[in-house]
Amino acid sequence: MAFRWFRRRPAPAPDPIAAYDDLVSDLSGEAAELRRAAVTLLTVRTRLGRELTGSEQVGRTLHERADRARTSGDPRSADVLSADATREDTRATALREELARTEADVEQLEQAARRVADQVDRLRSERELAAARLLVAVDAARDEIERAHALAEVWREDQG
Repeated sequence: MAFRWFRRRPAPAPDPIAAYDDLVSDLSGEAAELRRAAVTLLTVRTRLGRELTGSEQVGRTLHERADRARTSGDPRSADVLSADATREDTRATALREELARTEADVEQLEQAARRVADQVDRLRSERELAAARLLVAVDAARDEIERAHALAEVWREDQG
């Protein structure tokens, strides 16, 4: 019996409008985070693209030098340059794969951001529509109250 005083009282029922506004705000923040993540990945994609271009250029240069070394009769240099060119080709292949994964991730993030932003827009328009309907209902109720007051005044005048 004494422990009943120490029980937590249930929280008051949340205001549905405030909860709705919190949901819209949370979703809006989530959309912003998704856009920031997409921008970060776009930066990574740009960096990977530059690295890939450089790696491909280095690979071509190494292949050309290996061919020149082979034609000039320097097989040892040609072997070293060919090994370096092969390593650079492997690096370029890995960069291409990473770039493809990054582009897929960017696309998924952009789609998710669009989806959440569309949901936020929908919820905001529903909120505005509900507010407009409420205003119309309040105006109609006010008109009814004014009519009731007018009828009561007429009734009092008839009674008096």
